[in-house]
Amino acid sequence: MSLASRLGGIPFKEVFRPAPRQHMAGFWSQAGKVWRPQCAGHFWAAVPRSHWPEDESHIERVWEEENGDCRQELVLIGSNMDEQGLAAMLDHRLLTQEELATNKTRWNEIFETLSPGGRQTQQ
Repeated sequence: MSLASRLGGIPFKEVFRPAPRQHMAGFWSQAGKVWRPQCAGHFWAAVPRSHWPEDESHIERVWEEENGDCRQELVLIGSNMDEQGLAAMLDHRLLTQEELATNKTRWNEIFETLSPGGRQTQQ
């Protein structure tokens, strides 16, 4: 079951790192049955500093030493949500230590096992 279906129609927006293309930024938004995945370009960490904008404040705000600005962000839009249930469901979808240690070649193989909405999980 995809992340979107598990969220039960809660509108959301997400910035993400596609596993096999971690220098790229993806963007996904969904409200009801209307969804829009798209490429959001490169993270600044993958762009030479000579091509950065003069005002770097929006980059500095999210920059971390280890990953630069490469990150996952998920915004759930709504009220009276089951915060604990949503947190448990999202935690279950985190990468395992084995997946985190995987080399880039293996990421392409792992990526092939994904459904359009997320990692396949057994119910």
